[in-house]
Amino acid sequence: MNTLAFPLSQSEGPETGPSLSSAHRRQIRIHAVSRGWHTGLVVPSEGVGCAIPYLKARFVGATHYEIGWGDRDFYQAKKATPCLAFQALFASRGSVMHVVPIRDPLPDFLENCKVAETCLTASEYASLVRLISESFARSANGEIIAQARGKYEDSQFFQGRGAYSAFYTCNRWTATALQSAGLDLWPRITLTSGSVIRAVRRYAKACSTASKPEGVEDALELRQPGEDAGPSRT
Repeated sequence: MNTLAFPLSQSEGPETGPSLSSAHRRQIRIHAVSRGWHTGLVVPSEGVGCAIPYLKARFVGATHYEIGWGDRDFYQAKKATPCLAFQALFASRGSVMHVVPIRDPLPDFLENCKVAETCLTASEYASLVRLISESFARSANGEIIAQARGKYEDSQFFQGRGAYSAFYTCNRWTATALQSAGLDLWPRITLTSGSVIRAVRRYAKACSTASKPEGVEDALELRQPGEDAGPSRT
């Protein structure tokens, strides 16, 4: 079982002090997770569910999502082959998003993964959610586009945006997403899953202490009524 209580910074413990306003409190925990060669993000469902309402309806009861981006054919393949790997790196035919709902206690879900944790402010998390939302392709009606069933029980693939290549992999997507949330990462040099996890552990931000922690929905204004009423399938 992996140890989940990683040091959140090299020199600091939790941020304290009564002068911290709610906008500057780091109270939203996210995790970078590694499954072999692939990395993704584990994020609270509330924020992403506000930006993409279909996910909230599709994965009822989920407290978090594991979300990843990857090559359309390699990522969805039941059996990865050298030919699919070569195609993904040099002749990709598109990308997909993979969403895994998490309903079990989070430590139980994370225990079999390599994990790096960091804490975000509301504005940092809003930036991350925006990048995640923009990574989903949309139909002409603005709906996310469901693809094959996912790799795990009740998970789902969706059509993604962006081109996979040897220079822009799933790990670079993860690093870019974290950079958008304010972490001091260099996506161009975080091309392996190990380099992503090491970088997050090095630059992670400590959580703030507060007498009354806020929920994600209390901190964010991400609801977009009328968008993503449901998926369209190809």
